[in-house]
Amino acid sequence: MPAGFLPEPEFRRVQSLVPILCVDVLLRGDDGRCLLIRRRDRRGGEGWNIVGGRVHKDESLAAAVGRHVRETLGPEVVLSGFDAARPDRVAAYRHAERDDGPFDPDQHAVSLNYVIGCSGQPEARGEALEFGWFAPGGLPEADEFGFNQGEVVSALLEPYSSS
Repeated sequence: MPAGFLPEPEFRRVQSLVPILCVDVLLRGDDGRCLLIRRRDRRGGEGWNIVGGRVHKDESLAAAVGRHVRETLGPEVVLSGFDAARPDRVAAYRHAERDDGPFDPDQHAVSLNYVIGCSGQPEARGEALEFGWFAPGGLPEADEFGFNQGEVVSALLEPYSSS
């Protein structure tokens, strides 16, 4: 078992007791379009999502961002400089499904959200069934997002709406 990992039963117990730290990344191309992935949730549903997931024990935030991008979109994606200590937003994902914000059926999660420029050739891997590029004005409908992430994406794009 890799360092920083708990056996599944122990992790599920921790997950049921405390919030889990995550990083989520809204990738933007040079043309301003956003990259979203389509993925399944543990209940079998599918939706558009931003790239991300848990931060491992002793893993830096920058390393967690890089790992999730590589695992989901491949090693050819190059991230533009970003400051991992300065997330663009923080989102709390409640454990219970709800209509007024993001949720995660597996856990209560606190996610540091980043908008990061990227280049290279993405390839859908790992949890990504596919990926798509979306103009900020042409995002999927709210009910097409997984985990109510449409609200997170809209909030992350708000500072760019006048550009």
